[in-house]
Amino acid sequence: MRIEVRVFAHFIGYLPPEDRRGKRSTLDLPEGARVSDIIRRMGIPREEVNLLMRNHRQVSAEERLAEGDVVGIFPPIAGGIAV
Repeated sequence: MRIEVRVFAHFIGYLPPEDRRGKRSTLDLPEGARVSDIIRRMGIPREEVNLLMRNHRQVSAEERLAEGDVVGIFPPIAGGIAV
């Protein structure tokens, strides 16, 4: 099945070079794959992952995937205005 993966911040470096500009990649995964399979396949250290989204909904790494899903992988992000 084909899954679109979108990454943010420094996770862009885990994408194939040709996909980095668009910050997304398409992966072919076997039926029954989970979000954790994407993280492992891309080589992203699990302890660096802060938030996982599947079709705009927060999920755990053990969430099963379906054909055409869009998965977002976020590291911890800080920012804003210091007062």
